[in-house]
Amino acid sequence: MRDEFGNWGPPNYLSHYYRGQLTTANNLNVPASGPIYFSQFFGAVRSVAGSWSRTSPGTYSFTVPAYSTLRIDVRGAGGGGGGSTYDAGAAGSNGTAGGAATVSGTGLRGNGGSAGQGSYYNKPAKATNGSASGGNVLNSTGGGANGGVGGTYGATKGGDGGDGGRAVSDYGPGAIAVGTTLTVTVPTGGNGGAGQVAGAKGTNGAVYISWS
Repeated sequence: MRDEFGNWGPPNYLSHYYRGQLTTANNLNVPASGPIYFSQFFGAVRSVAGSWSRTSPGTYSFTVPAYSTLRIDVRGAGGGGGGSTYDAGAAGSNGTAGGAATVSGTGLRGNGGSAGQGSYYNKPAKATNGSASGGNVLNSTGGGANGGVGGTYGATKGGDGGDGGRAVSDYGPGAIAVGTTLTVTVPTGGNGGAGQVAGAKGTNGAVYISWS
């Protein structure tokens, strides 16, 4: 126990190892007060702070470590900016929408921003930002990755892509079982639309996980 959780002594007493004192909060079998027994420490392990993140598009696996608190932060990708042209017969084309960031088993979802609109002469409004869901700390429309800027040709400019959504949740001990493998999806930003000047690509999404 001393080697795993540290000590206040000598001398050391079992009362020093109540959960929330020397014993970290992830060990739910260990009481926070009252009678305490050695048998309650079978399998007990100290939680150590750490972090994990992915910012490149792809699908990843994350195995939940021992934790007292766990935060998961998902950020949807930005939509691509619209292309721009000064040719009335061939308006710039729209970008494409950004993808959604997700983590399996949590309900967290940061949707991608909408595609920027292509233009001829007049600049369109910025595209709709992505929404978010599943967060118990934050569900922010447009709080994720930035949308791409519309292409500018002379006096014309394509519409900017929408920003991605962002969802954040905090989990206490036991909310997600230690050792669970979560599937993490990091999305690609939307492509910019074509034109005499193409729109910029939206920023890729991201997923950030931290624990203590």
